[in-house]
Amino acid sequence: MTAPPTTVPSDAVSPNSTGPIKTVHLRATPVEQREPEERVPLFTLDDEVEVEGEDGAVTKVPRHREFTVPRNPSTNILLKFLWQSKTDQLEAMANLLTSMLGEEGYVALMEWDELSNEILQRIVNAAVLLLTGDAEAPKG
Repeated sequence: MTAPPTTVPSDAVSPNSTGPIKTVHLRATPVEQREPEERVPLFTLDDEVEVEGEDGAVTKVPRHREFTVPRNPSTNILLKFLWQSKTDQLEAMANLLTSMLGEEGYVALMEWDELSNEILQRIVNAAVLLLTGDAEAPKG
């Protein structure tokens, strides 16, 4: 059973209103009633992994991995980022990326020796654009 969506009445705050501001009532949906999060690919990483065979010989095997982000990320991720940015911008960025990519995606970037500032900036920009609603999610 899905709980009714949380909505903010359109007349709650009116820029042209001279009357009192109406209280905005919010209701959280219980975790067990929330829809599963839809994720879409943000980047892929092709590399090699060493695999030990039964004979003990180690060979390199090509590996293709896809890393995803929420199609419609929660706005509270952005609010947490802004709050943390006041005191520690680097930690705030790490937490934002972990929230969007998940720990596996963050660790994959962190351990990829060929990661450049330009590539990281492209990934960060795409994540921030999704968070702020300024971009459409990639097609999954």
